[in-house]
Amino acid sequence: MPGTQVLSEMAEQPEVLARIVAERPRLTDELRSALPDRLRGACLVARGSSDNVAVHARYLLELAVGRPVASIAPSVVTRYHRALDVRDHLVVALSQSGRTPEIVDVASRMADSGAVVVGVTNDPDSPLAQISAVTLTVGTTKELAVPATKTVTGQLALVTLLAEAVEAGLTEYTGGERAWSALPDVVGQVLGDERGLDDAVELLRTRPTGIHLARGLTYAAALEGALKCKETSRRVHEATRAPTSCTDP
Repeated sequence: MPGTQVLSEMAEQPEVLARIVAERPRLTDELRSALPDRLRGACLVARGSSDNVAVHARYLLELAVGRPVASIAPSVVTRYHRALDVRDHLVVALSQSGRTPEIVDVASRMADSGAVVVGVTNDPDSPLAQISAVTLTVGTTKELAVPATKTVTGQLALVTLLAEAVEAGLTEYTGGERAWSALPDVVGQVLGDERGLDDAVELLRTRPTGIHLARGLTYAAALEGALKCKETSRRVHEATRAPTSCTDP
C-alpha cells in the first residue's frame, strides 16, 4: 500500500520527541559548557529539509543572541575557497545522515577557523558528529521514506533546545518546561486526529499548484509543508511569507 513507510515513520514521532525531552537537561548543560565566553555571532549550514529546519533555528537564534544570524553558502567555502572569519561563532550544521560531503566539509573548516560547531544529525558516529564540539542526535533509526518526518520534527526540537541553551529567557517564545513536558502527547494527539483529512485530499487533488503561507516562527513549517506536498503529490507547491503591514501587532 502506497504511503505505508511514511505513515509508519510518522507514528514514531512521539517516541523520538520523548527521548529528546528526557535528554534536554544533559544536552543543555553540554551546550552551555561548549559556547564561547563571548559569542560573536551564529551561522547555519544545511541542505533540503534540514535547511527548512535551519530557517526555524535562525528565527530562534536571532531572538536568543539579539544579532543577525546567517545561513552559510557552502559553495563560498567549497567551490570558491573563501575563508570565513567565524572565530567565537556558533555554527550549527544540520544533516540527517551526518554524511553530506559539503556540510561536513564546511563544518570542519569552520571548526578549524575557531567556531564552536554543533552538529544536528541522526547518526552519533557520523563524520559530522566526529568534527562537532557538541552533537545533538535525533535518536531515531534511518529514515527510509523520501518525505522525512520523524527526523525533521526531531531536528526542530533540537534547534529549539539549542536556542534555549544560548538564552534561557527564550522560553517566552518556546513555552519552556510546560511545553516540553506536553510535547510528545500533543504530537500523538495531532497524528491521531484525522478529522477533515479526506476533505483536504479531495480539495488538493483537483488543484495543480499550492501556496503555503506563514510568518515568523511558523515560516519553517510552511517551507517544509510545501516540500512534503511536492514529494508526495508531484505537484508544484511553494512557500511564501504571508503579507503584513506596519500596523500589524
